Amino acid sequence: VFCVGNTVLDALRHMQERSKEGSLVPSDNLKMFLDKALVDNKKIVLVTTHRRESFGQGLENIFAALKYLATTYSDYVFILPMHLNPLVRSAIDAAGIRSNPGIFCIEPLGYHEFIMVLESAAWVMTDSGGVQEEAMFLGKKVLILRDYTERVELLWHGMGLLSGTALHDIIAAATLLMQDVATTAPCYAYGDGKAASRIVAVMQNVLAL
Repeated sequence: VFCVGNTVLDALRHMQERSKEGSLVPSDNLKMFLDKALVDNKKIVLVTTHRRESFGQGLENIFAALKYLATTYSDYVFILPMHLNPLVRSAIDAAGIRSNPGIFCIEPLGYHEFIMVLESAAWVMTDSGGVQEEAMFLGKKVLILRDYTERVELLWHGMGLLSGTALHDIIAAATLLMQDVATTAPCYAYGDGKAASRIVAVMQNVLAL
C-alpha cells in the first residue's frame, strides 16, 4: 500500500496555478459578485448542499438557516451554486431565498470558478465530502451539514463543525464560525497536490512499469 494523497487536490492545485497565470478567468457575473463583495467589505460564505439524506425537512432547515444568517449578519454574503436536482431547486424556491440580497443563488459553477469562490470564502457550509477536503487544503473552516462525516481528519484538526440539519443547530454552529476570527493555515491531511507524481514514481521505481 502506498499513501500518495487524493488526486482531486492535484486538480485543485493545477487550477490555482492556471488562475495565477491568467489562463483561467471567472465569468463576468461571478467577477462582478467577487469584486462587489470586496468593495463592500463583505465576507463570503460558500454554500453547497445536495445529499439525499437531507431531502425534505433537512433542506428546508438548511435554507431557513441560510435565510436567517443572511438577514442577521449584514457583513456576510452567501453564495449558493444551486444543485440541478429538482428537489433541491424546489426547496430553494419554497424558502424564498433567491430574492434575499445577502444570498447569491447561481447556476452550478465550472471547477475553476468553484475553486476561485472557495479561495475567496471566509468559511464554507456544505454536505459534500469532496468540498470538505478541498476546503481543508485551502485552510477554510467548514460547517458540515450532516450528522456525521467520513472526513474525520477535518474534526481532528479543528477545521470542521458538525451541525446536522436541525435549524437551531445550524444557526448555532454558523454563529460560532462567525465569531472565530482566527485564520487557519492550509492543511494537507488529504494530500498536498502532488499525488500524481508520487503515483508515477511508484509505478516506475517500485512496480517497474
